[in-house]
Amino acid sequence: MQKEVKEFLDYLLMDKNPRTAYVYVRDLERLLRFCRKPPKELTVRDISNFYTFLRERYEYSDRSLNRVGWALKKYLEFVGEYRLAGMVPRPFYTAKEPKWIEDESVVMKLVLSPNPRDAAVLGTAYDLALRVGEVPLLVREKYNLSTGSIEVVRLKHKQHPDRYILNVDDWCKKLLNNYIEIADPTNHLFPYSEATVLKIFRANAERAGLPTTGDNGYTFHCLRHSRITHIAIRELKEKGFVDELSLSKFAGHLRVETTRLYLHLAAKYLAFGGKHY
Repeated sequence: MQKEVKEFLDYLLMDKNPRTAYVYVRDLERLLRFCRKPPKELTVRDISNFYTFLRERYEYSDRSLNRVGWALKKYLEFVGEYRLAGMVPRPFYTAKEPKWIEDESVVMKLVLSPNPRDAAVLGTAYDLALRVGEVPLLVREKYNLSTGSIEVVRLKHKQHPDRYILNVDDWCKKLLNNYIEIADPTNHLFPYSEATVLKIFRANAERAGLPTTGDNGYTFHCLRHSRITHIAIRELKEKGFVDELSLSKFAGHLRVETTRLYLHLAAKYLAFGGKHY
């Protein structure tokens, strides 16, 4: 890795989660290999040609190119090329609605696996609206078997507080406590890699009749989308409104505008009589 790229990675790791930092660096390395120029000699045309290369070689979408644009802008600012940084193109894209599982009974069929380990992992992930990378970060000593309180580390927080004390629902607490009784004692509540967690999800999604491949496939992140939307639906039914700030804090959203995407899904779902639209 070139010296300046390594320095850029160290800089990113100070306020971004590792996954984002390494994706940014990957994009930067591809640009430097493609252009074969030092940063001071790059032009907007070089970046435009690089975007064309990414579209043709890696089938990048406008959304992916928008992310690349932010990565390059961040890098150029890091090396002091502010003029070019301000000219970096970032393709516009229309954000898709979060994909979620409308029927809570289908979610329960997915998470209530006959395997106690799988049930605990998936039940906790859904109940706490966890990202896949947040599952391995749960610590056994930070979970209270009696109250169901647990410390959750949210990953997309930059320099904002990223640790929250949340409470699992009674049904999930039962799954967790049953799992803990039979699991080997370790520091981590779930001593598994992200790859293992994803494998657990795919196996149980197939068991529940949910596809995990293709354009209509469900991903692990759908559990998070589903949980937040289900909470919004319940509050709209029971109270006629949603406590945006509380839901935003639960989900670990930095901006309440992000939470409103789920309020929109919930309202749209109820407007169609609780049916798929």
